[in-house]
Amino acid sequence: MKMESKMVVTILVLLAITIVPSSAQDCWTPIGTCLEAAKAQAYATAAVLPCCPSLNDAIDNELVCFCLAKSDIISQHSGPTIFNSILFTCDNDLTLDELCP
Repeated sequence: MKMESKMVVTILVLLAITIVPSSAQDCWTPIGTCLEAAKAQAYATAAVLPCCPSLNDAIDNELVCFCLAKSDIISQHSGPTIFNSILFTCDNDLTLDELCP
């Protein structure tokens, strides 16, 4: 492979690494803001319900983006058990691990 080709491939890989996390932020902005407010209320059902439309929309229409944030979800929302409860509150039958294997 020529030097120019290697350089182009390297640049594309670096761009892909940069773009993937930023796209995850885009789909998580409304969900994250809402869940932070719910977290302040110990994830009470009444606090979680307003988050459901954004959460369900991301699952239905942007699952790849949704799953890119799996490790952050677990660390920021007290592990998978709490987040699975949030999913259940929003009428999702699947766990986080089932949605994002």
